[in-house]
Amino acid sequence: MTETKWLASVDLTEMLIYLRGDVEPASQSPDPRPRCITKHGELVAGEATRVSSRRLARFARECCRKWWDLPLGLASQELLVEYERFLDGLRSWEEFCTNCTYLRETVNNDSFISRGAFTWSLTPFGMSSLTQSLAWSTACHIHRERIAELERTASEDELFTWGFFGYDFPEFGATASEIFRPLPGLLREVVGNPFRPVTLDTRRLTSTAIALARQMDKTLDLSVMPILADALQDAGCEDPDVLAHCRGPGPHVRGCWVVDCVLGEN
Repeated sequence: MTETKWLASVDLTEMLIYLRGDVEPASQSPDPRPRCITKHGELVAGEATRVSSRRLARFARECCRKWWDLPLGLASQELLVEYERFLDGLRSWEEFCTNCTYLRETVNNDSFISRGAFTWSLTPFGMSSLTQSLAWSTACHIHRERIAELERTASEDELFTWGFFGYDFPEFGATASEIFRPLPGLLREVVGNPFRPVTLDTRRLTSTAIALARQMDKTLDLSVMPILADALQDAGCEDPDVLAHCRGPGPHVRGCWVVDCVLGEN
C-alpha cells in the first residue's frame, strides 16, 4: 500500500489489511486465528497498528446506520442496540458477546442474528466481518422473494453454501457490491490519511471552531464544513489536508476525522 493507492483505493479489504499492519508469527501451528483470504493476502484477526479502535468504532457506527433502513426483527434491533452501546463504550466486548449468546439461544430464524456478530470486534478483521454481514443481510432483504423460492427446493448442502458465501444469482452479488461501493470512501472520511497523521493544537483553536465541531458532532449537520475551514484558518491552521477536506465535496459523516481532531478525539 502506498499513499497514492490509499487515497484512490476502491477495495475496502486492501485498506483494512494495511491498517492491520504486519502480522506477527502464529503462536502455535496450525494458526487458529480467523482470517479472510483475499487477492491482497490474508487479513488476520488481531489488533490494528495503524488506526485507533476509536476510529474503527466511528466507522462501525456509520455502517450500522445502514441497517436501520431495513425492517429489522425485534431480536435484530436489540442486537444492534447492544452493539452500538459497545461502540459508545457503554458495554465491554465480553458483555456484548454474552448478550449475543442470550439472543441466539432465545430467538430462532433471525438471519441478522446469525451473521457472525461475535466477530465484529474493533479490529480490521472485525470491520471486514461487519461489512460482509451488512452486505449479506441487505441483499437477503432486497431479494427475499427470490431467496424463498430457491430455498423451497434447495438441498442441505446448498443452504449451507448460500448461508456461508451468499446466494448464487447475479442480482444478489450486485446488491452486495453496491453496499461495498461507498465503504472505502467512508473509511477515508473517518480514518483520514494514515500516511500523514494530523494533530491539531487545540489550545490555539478559537471558540468558534470548537463550537462548530461540537455542533456537527451532535446534530449531524455537516453542511458547515467550509465554515469550519475558515474558522481553522483564522486560528492559524494552514494544514493543506485539513483545509482541503473541509472544503471538499464529501460526503462527510459524523465520524469525520477533522471534526474529531478539532475536538481532541483521535
